[in-house]
Amino acid sequence: MKSSEQKQLDMVRERFTRTVDQFAETVQSRGDVVARTAALATAGYPDVSAALAVDVACGPATFVRGFAPIVGCVVGVDFTPAMLAKARRVVKEAGLANVEFVRGDGNALPFADATFDLAQCTYAFHHFPEPAKVLGEMVRVVRKGGRVTVVDAIIPERADREWNDRIERLRDVSHAKMLTDAGFRELFRAAGLRVIASEVREREREFDDWMYGAGWGPGSPEYEEVRRQVEASAAGDRAGFGPHLHPESGALLVKQSALVLVGEKP
Repeated sequence: MKSSEQKQLDMVRERFTRTVDQFAETVQSRGDVVARTAALATAGYPDVSAALAVDVACGPATFVRGFAPIVGCVVGVDFTPAMLAKARRVVKEAGLANVEFVRGDGNALPFADATFDLAQCTYAFHHFPEPAKVLGEMVRVVRKGGRVTVVDAIIPERADREWNDRIERLRDVSHAKMLTDAGFRELFRAAGLRVIASEVREREREFDDWMYGAGWGPGSPEYEEVRRQVEASAAGDRAGFGPHLHPESGALLVKQSALVLVGEKP
């Protein structure tokens, strides 16, 4: 019988194999966000041009590309073969020579203690059933004085977390749970990290674009049910998605916030 952790890994692998192209298209269009995050994560770091970085759950290598021009070497880690293949193509097309990829799982990173100067993970923590375990692995492989950066969507403190997660799981069966800003800061504190930089980013998206990134389009049962649930949560914004109609096009829009948190290992 499979463990709950293995079942979750299987769901994540299926989801990001099925949607590898849609996901890559969605995230690779945000180069400005990647550059800003890399700058925030490395600001003031001594001799960053010689730093060794690791990108956990690297996906289609978006953030690998952001870090590669400013560090000595960056290693991308993912356990989905389709994502690793996509990442390798992206890096080859970009002509980046200081990038390597390793197949691995964030729950047990395949590296020795204190290997890296910088470790980062982007939009993956809501897929981990035990986020503290993954953060602990990131801290383990970073040297003293090194930095750990996490970027992920967050749920508003006032929102109904059960309803928010239910909608997210309808949209993406591999979703585990969303954390708040305070929840991430507590994770960092418990892991022994000192927060040295943070930023909350708000983004408004068309509902269709939001669903496209998860592999669903109008007419699919998943699309229709998520839309129904989002619209039902609109009164009082109970689920925290801020659903509203565009004043001109009439398209359904949703609001999302993401937290960038940079911690230093004492």
